[in-house]
Amino acid sequence: MAASTAASASASVCTTAFGGSSPNALPWRSCCHACPPPPDPCLPVAGHGIDGFRGRLSVRHAWSARWPKSAWPPMLTWIEPRGLAISLCVLGLPLGTGLSLAMDAFGSRGSGHWRDRPLAAWLVHAGSWGLCYVLAVALLQRGALALATTLTLQWVVQRSHQAKCQSLKEPFLLQDFEYFLDAIRHPRLYLPFFGIGLALGASLAALVAVSVFIILEPWLLDHLSLSSMAQLLSGLAVGPALALVLGLRQLPAATLVPCRDHDQLGLWSCFWAYARFPRSPIDTTQAPALLRQPPSPVAQDSLPHLVIVQGESFFDPRPWYNRIPRNVLTHWDRLSEQSITHGFLKVPAWGANTIRSETAFLCGLNEDALGMHRFNPYRQLARQPVPSLASACARMGYRTLVLHPYPGGFYQRDKVMPRLGFQAFEDIESFRHCRRDGPFIADAELARRVAQALDDPDPRPLMVFVITMESHGPFLLEPAPDPLRWLTADASRPEDVTHELDIYLHHLANTDAMLGTLSETLARQSRPGLLCAYGDHVPILSPSYRWHGEPEGTTPFMLWSNRPGTTPLRESPSDLSQLAEALLDAADWQATTFATGSLGHSLYRHCKEPL
Repeated sequence: MAASTAASASASVCTTAFGGSSPNALPWRSCCHACPPPPDPCLPVAGHGIDGFRGRLSVRHAWSARWPKSAWPPMLTWIEPRGLAISLCVLGLPLGTGLSLAMDAFGSRGSGHWRDRPLAAWLVHAGSWGLCYVLAVALLQRGALALATTLTLQWVVQRSHQAKCQSLKEPFLLQDFEYFLDAIRHPRLYLPFFGIGLALGASLAALVAVSVFIILEPWLLDHLSLSSMAQLLSGLAVGPALALVLGLRQLPAATLVPCRDHDQLGLWSCFWAYARFPRSPIDTTQAPALLRQPPSPVAQDSLPHLVIVQGESFFDPRPWYNRIPRNVLTHWDRLSEQSITHGFLKVPAWGANTIRSETAFLCGLNEDALGMHRFNPYRQLARQPVPSLASACARMGYRTLVLHPYPGGFYQRDKVMPRLGFQAFEDIESFRHCRRDGPFIADAELARRVAQALDDPDPRPLMVFVITMESHGPFLLEPAPDPLRWLTADASRPEDVTHELDIYLHHLANTDAMLGTLSETLARQSRPGLLCAYGDHVPILSPSYRWHGEPEGTTPFMLWSNRPGTTPLRESPSDLSQLAEALLDAADWQATTFATGSLGHSLYRHCKEPL
């Protein structure tokens, strides 16, 4: 009778490790009849932190049922879920801090500079990482998972830092964290530089690792009450908090020279230095006088049309690589010869960050005038009105228009452009059905839209600011040209260099053709007109730069008039922040030469008189 009862018990349905009393559940088998079945995880259990339901598949319970602690060797009795959970949390703090410091020292730009960093920078790094780890433990309830998660997130930031240094010659900054959201909205602009394969592989590895940790690692709330867990987390946070406070007291201030700051402070401490830097409003008194106090809109009929083109990644590559055909910029060469002035400009961006160049041109503010806002000026310009070329032209009687065939919310242009004085902003929604060349709207479509605006019967002069997109990289994502359109075959040149460079030259020639079309359109107008064109920054051509070296980083500009014989400017600009004033100066001379002269004298007076 007892034997049959024992057999019946051994074949009973398990309602513990496999969650419930379903008829299809597997039978529970004990190693001996003296071993009681483990508790049901689907029922509330007292003494385990939060009373509640824990209805999930528990490998740990199945383990403890088959190998009870009484059967373990004496040296292994300390390895129990409660002790293991606490030990992993405690050991993860010093282990992770050391690994994090090593990652920053040896995995960042200029790894040799870590030897010269002050002690305060190391304390800030250790304290910051430690507090992030404690926060991860509190959220994830698993020490090893928190350690892996925090180090992985640091690796993502550090990999982004390396990619930015390679592509943009600038380290990862505190202001760049918001671009992670942009990378989700506009993956083509960001992920290729991070590495598409690397991003997919890292995501898959993270998914597998998280799944393994969740299944195998003990959960703190299974073994600690809320008060005990609070004591554990508080104890873990004391050391990092003390290190952070002591480090911040002695941390050097940021110089706003990103590479220098990063070399001196390291990645984490650089974030803190930039976060603590004063953020005062932009000093508008440093804007050019003519933008702050434009002349009254008199003699409107003599005001010239102003067509301004900011060419995406536009630069003259022929001095950089002499194997590039001269005729790639045929129209540019012709217009430069006929121009009021032309040359090369120092621009505040390399490879990207177009809004820095836009701000320098439209507002006439250089990096020193912008202060901390130099890295993403549109964040401040979306809140603070600043005098600009557009607002000055609007007060003079111009109708002001900006064309940019990309989503208007990118960089908050849809908010910034009206604040700068543009009366109309046409983004990608206005170009939905236009032809593309590569992944972006063709530059020729922008020339067509400018011609329509110039032919508008509105009697007011037009000031239009064109921000092109066709020449935006990455160029290696576009199909390799076959046959080559601009380069000749060269066995000594790497294949990826030939691919990317020929694609870029194709788009560069299209921008050149657009400028030729715009000059012809202005030449047909009865009203005087000025064409101003410049490049926002040099393109990202990483394989080409590694193979042939980097260009200087300046971009070309020119001011061309549809009225031949216009007097050249007395002083040609050398910095992009000086170009808007030069443009209005050219408009001054053109109005003086081809009209009654009243407007020209007014412009000249307001430009030269001190305010």
